Amino acid sequence: MVEKNDPVVTQIVQKITDVWELFTDTPKLTSSKVNQATKEGINVLRLEKISKIESNSIEFNKFIFELTMKINRK
Repeated sequence: MVEKNDPVVTQIVQKITDVWELFTDTPKLTSSKVNQATKEGINVLRLEKISKIESNSIEFNKFIFELTMKINRK
């Protein structure tokens, strides 16, 4: 059994929180009246969020693997 306050469990919970925030904290869609610079800025922000989500997903998978290894050792 893995303890609730195990560092790997804490890291997993933190990654879940980080990804949840990235998915829920998104800019609103723009109307057709918005200038091109604003549209480009929102596209850049969207791409940055996608990159952060992918990075967090990789780290999350690493922590899950570490947790699996701990469980299998016991």
